[in-house]
Amino acid sequence: GGELPRGATTMSLLPVVRHSDGSVSVSIRVEAVSPRWCIEVIEGAFLPFFGFTQLTPTEVDATGLPEQIEFTGKSMCAGGKGEVFCRAKETNFARKNPFEKIGPDEIASTKGTLAEDYAISVGHVMQCVWRPGAVEILAEGSTIMKAEDPPGQEAVIGTPPPEGPLHALFDCAFAVCQASL
Repeated sequence: GGELPRGATTMSLLPVVRHSDGSVSVSIRVEAVSPRWCIEVIEGAFLPFFGFTQLTPTEVDATGLPEQIEFTGKSMCAGGKGEVFCRAKETNFARKNPFEKIGPDEIASTKGTLAEDYAISVGHVMQCVWRPGAVEILAEGSTIMKAEDPPGQEAVIGTPPPEGPLHALFDCAFAVCQASL
């Protein structure tokens, strides 16, 4: 079959709500899982990708969402095997070919830790929370992925921008084949 593990990306029409501690969050409910992909983190499951962008839906409509969520302009995205990607440039990244190496000047990245005892399940509510210097993904209220900017090093995750709207991004990836935003 032609089932792809990524690329079913969506964006919220309305901006996310900023919390009093400066964090932002987005939640999804897992509606279906694909039997073609592993659901147990300890066995190698990939988490779906969550993110936030400063681009508005109108700006995104002009070019469309990119082939991968982390290519979105002015964004922070997290998921997979604990990866975090940040793109500061206003435009979406466009690869010249699938083998092109992507440098940190285009997309900065870091890696967090995963809770190995988690299995992706239908009905679970998953939430991504971006706090100053940290991002975490929770399932049913428990942290299943967490990444932090190391003290004394250049920040990759950074802080949710205090000005202007942030819109949620979500990529229904790997085992999560259907979700409600």
